This record gives sequence, C-alpha cells and structure tokens, in this order.
Amino acid sequence: MFLELITETLDDPLFYILFFLTMWAYFVFQESSTLRSTVGKQAVNIIVTDLNGNRISFTQATKRFILKIFAVIPFFSGFLLILFTSKKAGLSRYRCKDRSVYSRGLS
Repeated sequence: MFLELITETLDDPLFYILFFLTMWAYFVFQESSTLRSTVGKQAVNIIVTDLNGNRISFTQATKRFILKIFAVIPFFSGFLLILFTSKKAGLSRYRCKDRSVYSRGLS
C-alpha cells in the first residue's frame, strides 16, 4: 500500500512542482536572510555574500538558485568552470555577482 502511494505520487506533476518550490524556498530564504547561509553551510562556516561582502538580495538568491539548476543540467558543465577559471568560480558567481566564503572570524 505504501509503495503504491509513492509510485502514484511520483507520477503526479504536482509532486515535482511542490518539490521545486520547497527547494527554492529552502535556498532562497536562507541565503538571503541575515544568517546568509543554509543549515548545511552554517555547519561548515560558509556564508553567501555579494562581491562587496554584503548580504545578497532575495532576487540575487533566486537567480543563484535557478543558475545552479542550469549548471547541473548539461552534465554539470556550469560547475566545470571552477576548474578552468582563475577565480575558481562557477556559473552563478559570474551571472549573479556573488560568492561563498569561509566565515570563521567574520561577524
């Protein structure tokens, strides 16, 4: 019975819409908050800032989230930029003008 429920749920487009919205809310609301990071980033002392070290806006966080999806789709090619650029930055950093930094010692 439980297995049938799961299989039926995965066939429903509403499941994928809710999944996308949940993921969007998780990343965007946390990265644009005053904490400037998700729970996982907080665990390893990483924060997301703009290029001046300030908190990113809600719009920047949304762009960052969407660009992460586009970076994954063609065989993670958006993340392969990290290997070939001098700043070791992926697609989202160049388009959203943000960065993730190690926050130890920052207030």
